[in-house]
Amino acid sequence: MEDLSGKRYHHARDQGIARSATPEETVTLDLTQGAQVVHVIHTARAEDDAIPEVSESIWPADPRLPAG
Repeated sequence: MEDLSGKRYHHARDQGIARSATPEETVTLDLTQGAQVVHVIHTARAEDDAIPEVSESIWPADPRLPAG
């Protein structure tokens, strides 16, 4: 991303929460009803405090358990 934005990364922050999967996430991730997911928002900041990158990820909360 540094090549695309022309900004040099200074630091990043990952903010995560555990929550129940939405009905759509249950289908998409092949989870059982009531399963938990981890929702992570990654925000990278440049040296000038600009935000060149934000990404969101959602994973099953316990990858050791078989899906659905």
